[in-house]
Amino acid sequence: MKQSRRIAFCGMTTALAVVVQVLGGWLGLGTYICPMLAGLLLLPIGREWGGRWQLVVWLAVGLLDLVLVSDLEESLMFLCFFGWYPVIYSRLDKLPKVWRWPVKLALFNAVVIPLEALLMLVIAPGEYEACADDRLAGAGQSGLCLLRSAPAPDGGALRKASAPDPEEVKNCPRF
Repeated sequence: MKQSRRIAFCGMTTALAVVVQVLGGWLGLGTYICPMLAGLLLLPIGREWGGRWQLVVWLAVGLLDLVLVSDLEESLMFLCFFGWYPVIYSRLDKLPKVWRWPVKLALFNAVVIPLEALLMLVIAPGEYEACADDRLAGAGQSGLCLLRSAPAPDGGALRKASAPDPEEVKNCPRF
């Protein structure tokens, strides 16, 4: 009886974690929030039955995420960090207070920085380049519009008002 309860609870937690991840990928705003929430769902399993069952649920959710979730970054964040972190959380809290936060930060950075670099350079380089180019182009256009309305370098008088070039006005962002 106890084994069937354990399996049923882990199965329901797996299903709920996958639903949270799928909704995050579907809505497009849960790249980091939904993996965290799905990882939090693993905490009761660890407290009740130990880390082995947490690892089983983490692996099941991670594999289902790779198949079902539309956002690859979200799936990989759960699989590479937010899924197994609850398993080692209790062990990290046993460290002395002086070492606890540096070890947690080092662990986070050791996983997330290579993962983001992998995503940007190998898996989807075009998507990240387009985003960066759009941001830089927008910043350049804003800078051009600000320079047009800046004071003259002679120290005081504003530039004489002239009719703006229609192309420049069209490219200036509206605030």
